[in-house]
Amino acid sequence: MSHQIERKWLVIPIFLLMFLLVFQIQTVFSSNTNGLDAHTETDNTSLSIWSTSDNGEVGPNVNVTFYANYTNISSGLHIPGATCLIKFDSDLTQYAMTDNGVNYNYTKFFSSGFHTYNIICSKTGSGFNTLSAVDNVTMSNIVPEFGSCMFFILSMATLVQVFLAKKKN
Repeated sequence: MSHQIERKWLVIPIFLLMFLLVFQIQTVFSSNTNGLDAHTETDNTSLSIWSTSDNGEVGPNVNVTFYANYTNISSGLHIPGATCLIKFDSDLTQYAMTDNGVNYNYTKFFSSGFHTYNIICSKTGSGFNTLSAVDNVTMSNIVPEFGSCMFFILSMATLVQVFLAKKKN
């Protein structure tokens, strides 16, 4: 009878371990649902936009940097001195992006949720077209570090229980 009770107690940490493993996999995939750049172009101008969330490592309460690559198609070079503006969700405010010589960028803090952003770039009197592109970011409410820590603790607890059960036999 005691062996049956011990085996039943092994089921609980194994079940929790499996649950956390699935939870951890969902964390990885829910942190960024987009993962692709938004891109638009005309005969002489190209605009690609992306954010630091595209690498899938965005949790809640973090700064996200948004990028715009406003390019001369014929030369493939960055168009310096343009005006690139970004706006978020239904907010009517447009924020100026900074030209770092390679692309334009803007950093914003988000707590959580799904956010759409629109970037428009133009350079008046240059012959380049005004372009805009829309993309989104999803801020996950799941904290992966907690899942990893709990996964480790339950793994160790399961191994100890298996060892103790074998030692009693």
